[in-house]
Amino acid sequence: MMITRFNAEYKDSEKGKGKFTAKERLGIGSASMMGIPYGIAGECFDISRTYYHELGKKADNVLENLCASEQTTQRVIVLNKAFRERLVVALTCYGMSAANITAFAQEVFAYSISGGTIWNILKEASRKAEAAEKSVSLENIRHIATDEVFQNAEPVLTGVDLDSGYIFLAQAAPDRSAGTWKAALEEKKTQGLNPALNVSDGGSGLVKGVREAFPEIETQLDIFHALRDLGREVRSVEQAEIRRLSKLFELEYRIQTTKTYLPTKQEYELMCRNTPLRLLQSDSLRILYDWLREYTAFSGWGYQDSVELCQWILDEMASLYPRRENLQKQIRRFRQRLADLLAFLLRLQREMKATASVFHVPEDAFSLLYRQRAWDWRSEEYAFMEKKLYHIFRQYLPQARETLKEMIRHTYRASSPDENVNGRLRVFMNARRGVPVWQFPLYQMFLNMKKAKRSRRAERIGTSALERLTGRSHPNFLDALLGAPDYILSAP
Repeated sequence: MMITRFNAEYKDSEKGKGKFTAKERLGIGSASMMGIPYGIAGECFDISRTYYHELGKKADNVLENLCASEQTTQRVIVLNKAFRERLVVALTCYGMSAANITAFAQEVFAYSISGGTIWNILKEASRKAEAAEKSVSLENIRHIATDEVFQNAEPVLTGVDLDSGYIFLAQAAPDRSAGTWKAALEEKKTQGLNPALNVSDGGSGLVKGVREAFPEIETQLDIFHALRDLGREVRSVEQAEIRRLSKLFELEYRIQTTKTYLPTKQEYELMCRNTPLRLLQSDSLRILYDWLREYTAFSGWGYQDSVELCQWILDEMASLYPRRENLQKQIRRFRQRLADLLAFLLRLQREMKATASVFHVPEDAFSLLYRQRAWDWRSEEYAFMEKKLYHIFRQYLPQARETLKEMIRHTYRASSPDENVNGRLRVFMNARRGVPVWQFPLYQMFLNMKKAKRSRRAERIGTSALERLTGRSHPNFLDALLGAPDYILSAP
């Protein structure tokens, strides 16, 4: 190793002690620590043996402290502009209002952020989010659900891909007319949106606008809303009977414990005679409604059979309470929409016929497999169908069952994912008096890039809607929007 003279001008000083800079002393000490003989170092540096070894010990201590500090290095946050932007965007996307963000920053970091600064940060972030969302291709979206959610009596148009859960539309609008819906969807067509199916609650403006934007699209009325509206009237009937039964118990208690007049006893006797029949009617209405829910799902019955069964159920329900106008109104509305509500069974039948050719079996083979779902596995009918199905599919019967499950799984009959989106948007709306029009792209991007922590579909857990749509991974939401963080530093 070559040893150089660090400070020749101080060579004539007394043993060189105190005449070297800090870097020179560290260098000399390093030479001593590495075992360079004093004979060589003393000639080069002209220092005493004692001081040479003293510098070696000091250099050793310095290196030990340096290694220890590297092992215990902690990360520190610098409260700069980048930190402020990420803090504001993150807290806003998790439902915090501007006033609460200001208070939070002051209390936790002793850092002042004004309302105007928050406003400007969110405007810029929303602009970037809108540009990012417009760059996403929507060509892979085939099945959509559309709906409206309201804030301050003004509609927000929403649309979601039923297969991936990707939100392709979250836009405030002046109204929910057909023209407004058409304009919003026409804009998405520039990104490649061309769905084959739309599931909605049947709003006139919504349905008309979607059909004008996509003339060849198939429309499915949402079964959830229809059953919910009818179910409310069924519950109303049940609650009325419960109140009547409570009054009957009250009258009975009064008669048994106090002196009562003849009119009270007559009322009690009349209610006793009528109550069994009324309870029977109420129970029958509930049973019929549960049957209706069963036959508007994947019950095993085909389209025509399901229509006939549902019509019979609706007729029976109407006959039980002919004078309850609200109930009759919902029954008539359900009957008018029945064909569109059960349209998903027609799509399933077409899919089953197409899949039969893949298995090289007759066209009605999967229809028979589906029909088996209508029977209990312990029944003779089920056993008879099982033998027939095995004769058709042979060793491929388990595979055919799994294929049928997948077909049912991807045959949509409700707009539940869009209702989920509406509920998540309400979180942001409830955090403030109203979400500005320009801010919705920010929430849309946030929800699309947020990874699912739980889902009925196990394959969705741990993935985001954007990943499922594009098939590609993406960076963290804040990194994608604002870039990698440059406010976190390492310090000893």
